[in-house]
Amino acid sequence: MSGRAPDAGGEAAPPWTSWAPEGGWERFAARQAVSDAIWDSVSEEGGQWHYLNPAGGLSIWECSADGSAILIDYRDDRIVALQTNGGAAQRHFLAVAAPFGLLEQAPADAMPGPGLK
Repeated sequence: MSGRAPDAGGEAAPPWTSWAPEGGWERFAARQAVSDAIWDSVSEEGGQWHYLNPAGGLSIWECSADGSAILIDYRDDRIVALQTNGGAAQRHFLAVAAPFGLLEQAPADAMPGPGLK
């Protein structure tokens, strides 16, 4: 048993994977460029993406095709955590973020709350 909660179809939901630059977000000079690249590549126009902002500092772009998502946690307009949960959103993220050399971290147990690393 994976310990992951089932999704609406009864399947185990994919784990959340954290992404970070070598050395972490704190010292990463290109963190604004990463944020801009993601935001410039997604839009609610056309219905492919849905934007959620459940709490201050927490931005979620959900892919309409399969419900997968890109989660960005900000503190003072700076990325402190970035996660994906597989599917089309993760494939999109990997293509957009490739130039920045972000590294896959251990799968996260759950989505972080606002301001958590």
